[in-house]
Amino acid sequence: MNQSLAALSFPEAPKIVVKPPGPKAVEFTKRIGDCIPPQVYSMLLPMIWDSAKGATVRDIDGNTYIDFTAGFHAASTGFCYPKVSEAVRREVERLSCPPATWQFELRYEAAKKVAELCPPGLDKVLYAASGTEAVEMAVKVARFFTKKQDIVSLHGHYHGKGFLATLLTDPKWGTQNKDYGPYPSGVLHAPSPHCYRCPFKKEYPECDLVCADYVSEVIKAESPHNVAAVILEPWAREGGTPKGYLPRVKKICEENGALLIADEITCGCGRSGKWWYCNYEGVVPDILITGKGIGSGIVPVSFVVTTKEIADGLPYSINEGQTFGAVPAACAAVIATIDVIKELKLVENAASVGGYMKKRLQGMVNEHKLLGDVSAAGLEITLDIVKDKETKEPVFAEGFELGTKLWEKGLLTYGPWFFWTPPLVLTRQQAEKGLDIFEEALSEVERH
Repeated sequence: MNQSLAALSFPEAPKIVVKPPGPKAVEFTKRIGDCIPPQVYSMLLPMIWDSAKGATVRDIDGNTYIDFTAGFHAASTGFCYPKVSEAVRREVERLSCPPATWQFELRYEAAKKVAELCPPGLDKVLYAASGTEAVEMAVKVARFFTKKQDIVSLHGHYHGKGFLATLLTDPKWGTQNKDYGPYPSGVLHAPSPHCYRCPFKKEYPECDLVCADYVSEVIKAESPHNVAAVILEPWAREGGTPKGYLPRVKKICEENGALLIADEITCGCGRSGKWWYCNYEGVVPDILITGKGIGSGIVPVSFVVTTKEIADGLPYSINEGQTFGAVPAACAAVIATIDVIKELKLVENAASVGGYMKKRLQGMVNEHKLLGDVSAAGLEITLDIVKDKETKEPVFAEGFELGTKLWEKGLLTYGPWFFWTPPLVLTRQQAEKGLDIFEEALSEVERH
């Protein structure tokens, strides 16, 4: 399998022909501010993409990188997978954008394929174009069904950039630009199940999941009869999710007449080593959100999947049809993406390659003073880079230096934030090369 997956990528990666940023990238960076506000679309690293293939990326100066980003987690089948690209091309030439409230055959086929992948009981599909839209749609559905208003979200979780989605996102990210406010009301926050940085100073499993019980306390203290839903990323991007947490929160929701919304936009579609991270513990959320990787990142598309009981109660006047909600090209991408993930066994590949990466990275924790912790589920991997392992004080300067060195050596990451989400076509050999680069760069930063 790895041999066939390797053929999808640029074979020379990683290959640095000129130290990045090269002359073309430097020149482009000087011009970009002419029409694009650089502070809004900030480039922590002046990496200017030219082309991408499989799990590799080439910049405009001809450098080729192993990619650990999947274009913000979206390129599930790898960049420009031929079968997906061809499916989109065919549909663009046949049918572009019919009115959103009218139907066409491909939209039904895409929705059916998505529903068949979801946990049992989730078989009604609403569609949108972006993750933010899907998150806000899910909240509307939860509020309408429960006739309640408040939503509980967790620190460290990310849900989008709309006004409501921003408020649902961890305050340190979502509301950092407070001058955009005022933001909507109706959102409560609870601590995330971050075992490495437990806000309750407990150790798992002796803690008995006090972080989950605190969700119940937030509901009782702040909105005892008015919580419509708890929204979370089933696999928390900061620190992961301990076993037993999801079932406990699901039970808390049931006890309070609230719904559980699972935002699987990042951790779903096979990334965690299962189709959905909820599958690990047999938890069936009331609403599941998917996007990004479900269409390989080629055409924007997202879905809200819920139960028949919840969907049948929605009024005819809700009118969730959107101009770009599951347009024909997006539906073609979804159908082809699901087929490719199954054909190439990419869920299994994510579990296998991700398992190898986790084991090797955990071995590095004992060898490197800056690497404090590793949490991973399949090909969703988070590293905690720290100044001191006793205090667990996070670092930024060293993280930025490390991110820069990785880029210069041919590994593409998110700069100083070590949240890795490679394409699901990443091979064992590519993972080995990427981790070789990471350990080499980490050692150099530590020597400084």
